[in-house]
Amino acid sequence: MKHTGIFSGKCKLIVSDIDFTFVGADKATLPRNLQAVEDARKAGIPFAIATGRYWKGFRAFARELGLDCPQIADNGATIFDPVKERALVSHPMDAKTLEIFSNSFREDGLIPVIGTSYDYFSTEMDDETAEILRLHNEFAIQKPENEYRALFDECIKITVYVTDAKVPKLRASVAKAEAAARSHGLAFKGVFTEAGIYTANAADVSKFMGVKDLCEIIGCTPEDVLAVGDGDNDVEMLAGCGIGCAVSNGTAAAKDAASKVVAACDREGFAEAVYSVLEGNN
Repeated sequence: MKHTGIFSGKCKLIVSDIDFTFVGADKATLPRNLQAVEDARKAGIPFAIATGRYWKGFRAFARELGLDCPQIADNGATIFDPVKERALVSHPMDAKTLEIFSNSFREDGLIPVIGTSYDYFSTEMDDETAEILRLHNEFAIQKPENEYRALFDECIKITVYVTDAKVPKLRASVAKAEAAARSHGLAFKGVFTEAGIYTANAADVSKFMGVKDLCEIIGCTPEDVLAVGDGDNDVEMLAGCGIGCAVSNGTAAAKDAASKVVAACDREGFAEAVYSVLEGNN
């Protein structure tokens, strides 16, 4: 996908992925990135996270930054008000699709985690999955089978988390689950947010859809937006926003979709992108 967004000439909103974009592998925030958010705020430009995590997985991060603008969670499936702690927009997934994915993953010995806009749920948990969730500030509530399935109608996504050693197994399982869903004529959006994390949402869900939902709420357009990201789940957002900046550690697809490639996440590429638009606004 190539960049198609046409910048309006004035930035009115900045959105960014968290992992490997705003923070590096150690999840630490660089001081210059924090300062860039503050300088954007002083210039009257709101900042929103656009992440695959659910709200609770980046709530502490948003509070550290003092964010009061609605935030984009769950790969664009949820727009969340960080002040009132409630979902403003939610795009649920088809229950039949969730059932097929869940059954297929479990047949392969994987642990599917389903999510609403507020919580994650599973029927079981192992130490590896729990640790990956913990690293993303996330947690899954274990439910008995009947209660787990009763949640399908309100769920917005299903995710599987594995260690690097199990990535080949995950990819094979994903191919099987996706084929099973398609054989039933079901549509969905599946993406690897990291090498060992696969998420499926409703077919129309993307971070760019989340940007459009957020723009409608705050009164601007995607042409007024600077988006920064690194992964395949950022591609549509980077391609569609007025300015799309991919950090240099990003995937080939992310860099191909961006209008500009900036420094790597651990070299303050986010701050580089922000200050370039602040200078342009002035």
